[in-house]
Amino acid sequence: MDDPQMVRFHRQYMQQIQHPTYPPAKLLLEPDVQEQLYKHFFDGPLKGPATYQRRVLKQIILLIERVIDDPDEDAVSDQLMEHMGYLSTLPTDDPATEASRTQIITYILPEPLETKAPPRILIEEAPNLLAAGSNVGLRTWEASLHLAQYLHSNPALVRNKTIIELGAGTGLVSILAAGPLRATHVLATDGLPHVIQSMAKNIHRNENIILPPASTSIEAKVLDWADHDDPSSLEDTLSLENAECPAYDLILGADITYSPDLVPVLAQLLKVLMTDMWDENSGRRIEALISATVRNERTLSVFREACVERGLVVEEVEYTCPRVKEQRGFFHEQAFPILIMRIWAP
Repeated sequence: MDDPQMVRFHRQYMQQIQHPTYPPAKLLLEPDVQEQLYKHFFDGPLKGPATYQRRVLKQIILLIERVIDDPDEDAVSDQLMEHMGYLSTLPTDDPATEASRTQIITYILPEPLETKAPPRILIEEAPNLLAAGSNVGLRTWEASLHLAQYLHSNPALVRNKTIIELGAGTGLVSILAAGPLRATHVLATDGLPHVIQSMAKNIHRNENIILPPASTSIEAKVLDWADHDDPSSLEDTLSLENAECPAYDLILGADITYSPDLVPVLAQLLKVLMTDMWDENSGRRIEALISATVRNERTLSVFREACVERGLVVEEVEYTCPRVKEQRGFFHEQAFPILIMRIWAP
């Protein structure tokens, strides 16, 4: 596919976003475009679950039918119609089952649309999961995609750095850092063992984009913030293979400020990482980049205050993410504002 509108549409489809940007109907009407649609969207594995395929293909057919002036000259291709007929015979799951089902999502890096075979990250997750319970780490949330966009736009922040991610969830940001952005070491952490198990599988699934040997470039460990307010108790968890501890240059986190009860604990952990475990002779300053969805301004205010009380500096990063229709990868809506905070110890 060479048309930029088709390329963007295909990248959105592979990520299974809920509201993709459909190309103009006149373009979809062209026979060679319909052939490309069937080949790249609906024929073969990893092309999306039946429910998603059905929804997208139904809209494609509706768009094409609206611009058909002469049915003897123009039509929806037999391949697309036959595939729609096949999808219509498949059972439809109830919303609860659909929300909890895991599947492989393909995240394509936001390279220029003319880039042939841009890097991609495969993540097994539950993309329709609701924000509830202990499974929130099994979905890649918008704040993670926002942070991924920002880091991809500023690769020098990551390249050759040793990084720890807090609340890494599916591992998308950590895999991006360890792979295409070429960090030296990445430790991806989360508080729940079953989330770490899922994350470890995603790391293994993407070994092809991580510099070998993968086991020394990135690893996943359980880090429960509430259990680690003593610097000495952190060393076993935070030690990286083939790296001295502490050796972190950058702390990353996305959507980890949503709980008012955990905000003071998070601020304390940042303080421990930036000051108590910092080697003054290293000549470097540890910084944190925290991407936060602003669902409740009060919670963010409490987080900022907790950081300042511990002697940390918090500033908002100036970054405007493109709108979905202009994004080239890591697609995400911003139903709520998302901001990135830069934090450090003076």
